[in-house]
Amino acid sequence: MDVHVKKYKEQGGTMEEIMEALLVAAVTRSGAILSHGVNALLAYRDAPGKPDCFC
Repeated sequence: MDVHVKKYKEQGGTMEEIMEALLVAAVTRSGAILSHGVNALLAYRDAPGKPDCFC
């Protein structure tokens, strides 16, 4: 999760866009959205800049 979010952030993605995707998934009743969504938001907040790698 951290690597993908770091790359997303590097390319100009915003936390608001992550939140929007999280809410859309929650509305459509996606199963693990809360745990993955929280992990994505924390990774975005803590991302120092460029990712170590991109898988």
